Amino acid sequence: MRRLLSYGAAAAQVAVCASPCEGRNRLRREGAPDVVLLEDRAWPEVDAEALEELRALCTRPVPRVGLILSRRLGESQRGARVPRGVPVVERPYRLDELFDALRLAMLRSGT
Repeated sequence: MRRLLSYGAAAAQVAVCASPCEGRNRLRREGAPDVVLLEDRAWPEVDAEALEELRALCTRPVPRVGLILSRRLGESQRGARVPRGVPVVERPYRLDELFDALRLAMLRSGT
């Protein structure tokens, strides 16, 4: 993921975290990024608070962080849970879809 989004014209600073807790801790240490790519799946209860903090970053007025949701191929039928206007990319990732989602998330967040 880091290599895909840091390549060529995208040139995004990308950090890969294994869980919402790890992501929250990294944000506290390094500050908020332009965009969060969040795997849309059932997380363990221990990650619930961290997950809410990450989602809140994406909905606060200013400064806002862009959000991209990630799902496994074929899971797009769960669209009712997707917040309005949030791009969804399916795994395995395609570079063109990631770039489009990154641009859209950054545009909507005002970054």
